[in-house]
Amino acid sequence: MNATISKKENVDCDECKTGGIYNMACLDCCARLVLTARPSKSEANKLLYYLQRASKFTRAQVLNRVGEIQNGGI
Repeated sequence: MNATISKKENVDCDECKTGGIYNMACLDCCARLVLTARPSKSEANKLLYYLQRASKFTRAQVLNRVGEIQNGGI
């Protein structure tokens, strides 16, 4: 799964283009970070807790984007 989401073309975020470090100002980067915790739901929850404080996105926004990525919406 990580190989599928590691790089993206035609996006504004340089980190998403390269699959590099995670930019907490980018919703896709936040979602990619949560997906790295798979299959551990416990680790994913820890990352979501962190993102609520470190980014401007809500838990629901990140989880919604995670679902979109998992359903091929990348």
